[in-house]
Amino acid sequence: VQTAYMLDSDSTLGYVSQETIKEEISSNGPVTARLDIKGSFFTFFAANPKGVYDGCSSTDTSVAYGGHIVTIVGYDTI
Repeated sequence: VQTAYMLDSDSTLGYVSQETIKEEISSNGPVTARLDIKGSFFTFFAANPKGVYDGCSSTDTSVAYGGHIVTIVGYDTI
């Protein structure tokens, strides 16, 4: 049984890069990630129903309404 651990942030914004996540999946399998949901989440999808929300680049400083936890099992395109 593998013990849970956290990847160190590799950016000044405080999150792990896509490249680091890809390396982790390739070396150790699926990773779990979280996303805080703020007001910009709802307005983004109202304007972009098929878009990809990037909360890290959002300037929304409001309190989080909640969040999502996801398991990332792969990357790139099929």
